[in-house]
Amino acid sequence: MAISYFCRSGLTHPGKATVVDPIFEAYERYRDIIPAFEAFLEALERPVPVHIRVNTLKISPEELRLRLLQLGAAVFEEALNPLVWRVEGLPSLGGQVEYHLGYYHPQGLTSTFPGLELDPQPGELVLDMCAAPGGKTSQLAAQMGNEGLIVANDVALDRISALKSNLERLGVLNALIRIGPAQAIPKRYQFDRVLLDAPCSGLGAWRRGLAPPLGRFPHQVERMSRIQQQLILRAFDLLKPGGILVYSTCTLAPEENERVVSRLLEKRPSAQVLPLSLPAGREGLLQWRGEHYHPQVIHTRRFYPHDIDSWAFYIAKIGKS
Repeated sequence: MAISYFCRSGLTHPGKATVVDPIFEAYERYRDIIPAFEAFLEALERPVPVHIRVNTLKISPEELRLRLLQLGAAVFEEALNPLVWRVEGLPSLGGQVEYHLGYYHPQGLTSTFPGLELDPQPGELVLDMCAAPGGKTSQLAAQMGNEGLIVANDVALDRISALKSNLERLGVLNALIRIGPAQAIPKRYQFDRVLLDAPCSGLGAWRRGLAPPLGRFPHQVERMSRIQQQLILRAFDLLKPGGILVYSTCTLAPEENERVVSRLLEKRPSAQVLPLSLPAGREGLLQWRGEHYHPQVIHTRRFYPHDIDSWAFYIAKIGKS
């Protein structure tokens, strides 16, 4: 009698019936574009590390480190962002007094990279187009020292309460919340910097044991790509000349990453992809499955969980001349 078992990669073995894990089968679509693909699959089998971001609006890193050590936690600073710490031995991040006081925010390491690349300055006018639940908005506020103004926009009414709660807990004073489609933000408003952490199919934000991502269905990838192309055009049109736009996703699909940036470059000649400052990640793709992308997308960056033990991310930094 044949034995059925779960096969991650879909390979068969003599005398055994293979049951292909549908999620890993979805990742097979990207085998040819992810370097060290088997190491990538192995990373998906491991739990994602517990990371927190120090909220410098309320506490110094030195004081927070002392508090966490007193709680019995082990703290490991991440070189790519010293304000992000890997924490071990803390049973509940959301159950600590320090969390409720707003001294830290649970946030993946790579999730902080878009804000680092946007690099907003005190006094600037900044737009976070898809802001809820507020992790990146609060990071921008901390980088700006609560000076200037952040318009934190989101379309999902049920997510606005989480955005409002997090901004209040973290002591953000320079954010204005807007509810509505980001594509409909009037073009008469012009921003120094725009963050578009776009809604996506979520293929990069999955590890074993989590809910299956939308990206396992190719039609969902195409649907998200169409929305993202609308969003990035409006994001760029809302940017002042000389301003900076950062586009990011937590997916692996080129349709949602390189294709979206390529379409912007084709439709807006004043757009230019700028090199990222982070000393990590892999170059953007110039082609995939017969689809060729704008040469500038090579300067965008892909971050994979087997390279950096965090969520997979895609980031493009774009200037407006």
